Amino acid sequence: MNFKRHLIIKNLLIFCLLIIIGYLYFELNSFKNHYQIESEKEKQLLETVVRLEEEIDYLNKRQIKEAEVLYLIEKLKDSGFTRSYGDGHTWYIAAEELGMIGKPAIPYLIENIETQDDYERALTFYALLLASQHENVKEFAGRDYIITYLDFDVERHEEMKKVAYQWWKKHRHNWD
Repeated sequence: MNFKRHLIIKNLLIFCLLIIIGYLYFELNSFKNHYQIESEKEKQLLETVVRLEEEIDYLNKRQIKEAEVLYLIEKLKDSGFTRSYGDGHTWYIAAEELGMIGKPAIPYLIENIETQDDYERALTFYALLLASQHENVKEFAGRDYIITYLDFDVERHEEMKKVAYQWWKKHRHNWD
């Protein structure tokens, strides 16, 4: 009888141990799953933070570029915003800088064509010529650029307006 009782106690202990081991195994798996879920959530959160930082950086750069364009558009009318180079050639700083910006400057330049200031309009046409030849415009327009030039003869401005507006009508969808 003692042997039987011993066997029962032993089996009972083994059974209890199996229950405890099963419970611990379940808890361990539960912990692993929880850890994996938390790790995945953390990874997704980090990806979201990185994406948002990139979007904020993009928007900041875009606002800075827009502010720069607006400043340079305003400076087009300033006849003193120039410098000389070579054999007395004039470097029209605002027009040249707008040309180097390219695509972001074009909508503002198109709008500026209607200025009442003839000097400003002449430089606007020149800036449009340069900006429409920028690499970021060639990506969609190829060799089709705004064929205007720096001309202070206001008699020619109406024809250049037509050229600029035709080009804008053809390529405007690239700014939508």
